[in-house]
Amino acid sequence: MEEDRPEDFKAPYVSFAMLVNTADRMHTEGIPARVDRGYLGTASGTTKAQFLAAAKALQLLDADLRPTETLQAFVRDKERRPEIVRDLLTRFYGPVIALGTNATQQQLDETFRDEYEISGSTVRKAEAFYLAAARFAGVPLSPHFNTPRVGSGPTTAGTKRRRASRSAPPPPAATDPMKDLRTKYVETLLDKFASSNGEVDASLADRIERLVGFEAPSPEDA
Repeated sequence: MEEDRPEDFKAPYVSFAMLVNTADRMHTEGIPARVDRGYLGTASGTTKAQFLAAAKALQLLDADLRPTETLQAFVRDKERRPEIVRDLLTRFYGPVIALGTNATQQQLDETFRDEYEISGSTVRKAEAFYLAAARFAGVPLSPHFNTPRVGSGPTTAGTKRRRASRSAPPPPAATDPMKDLRTKYVETLLDKFASSNGEVDASLADRIERLVGFEAPSPEDA
């Protein structure tokens, strides 16, 4: 019933799928004594906070994060899940349901902003939760409602750096400023050696051998 909705109710804006997936986990592993951040595992800190806030707002968790009877029923009786969600939507989203099945997207936006005192991107996230829950529960929706495309959250500096590292071309290989000079020097020596008409200058040959990596013979080997 609409009159049962707490005055401080905050429309959830976490993924509805996360709620169902968490209930499935509880169904398999057993319902924990408390659903806290540690229980939510590897989800981001922001997602955990949003999930816990949503579960408390819908009175699936009490103030101490203990599962309520509603959550326990949702976990244990899979066949009744749509009915349980429909009851939650009727209680907490009465003004939205009252829009009917011909309401426009703008009317939906205005209702979420006015009834739940939210703004900005939070409106679209809250609508995404409601629309997913309504479809799950079989609540009729207006064909004029658009399912919002909700991102996973603000991009962190680390994410930006990783994206940049994937898209940026590799840095050019380091160049040796003396390479061209050495090459020209070797070419000059070789030209001089080639024009010697068989009269090989020992110091010239020695320099060429050192440059190309050979050791000049020692006086004892000569």
